[in-house]
Amino acid sequence: LGLIYSEGTQGENSIKKNLKEAVKWYLKAAKKNHVKAQYQLGILYEDDDSGGGDSDSDSGIEKNVNEAYKWYLKAAEQNYPDAQFSLGVMFCEGVIGKKNPKEGIKWYKKAAEQGYAQAQYNLGVLYSKGSVDVKIDIEESIKWYKKAAE
Repeated sequence: LGLIYSEGTQGENSIKKNLKEAVKWYLKAAKKNHVKAQYQLGILYEDDDSGGGDSDSDSGIEKNVNEAYKWYLKAAEQNYPDAQFSLGVMFCEGVIGKKNPKEGIKWYKKAAEQGYAQAQYNLGVLYSKGSVDVKIDIEESIKWYKKAAE
């Protein structure tokens, strides 16, 4: 039901998009450890426009990166690669505080090892460019770029 309300439906018995109602149903499922519901809550709380053209005030869902992090983490701990990737982004971009590429790499690797191509690519970028916390490692970079391309 969360998905139906977060996107809405068309047709004779259409259901209008209603993000407040979507969150209500996602929360019910997420509290029962439904991994996709946990991930979807992360998206809704992280997204500036809550997944549609609505502004925060119109959608009724306030952006809250701490809530997004909480739900991504719950899903990531259940080995959900989309959530692991999202955590990698949050840490590498400093969404939840200071940038932490080492922690970002940890989560990217968890997703990448499950075949998540964007995580593999991002690892390639991180190892090719390096940073204060990450040494340039061309061999490691090439390894991840190749995996992403396969």
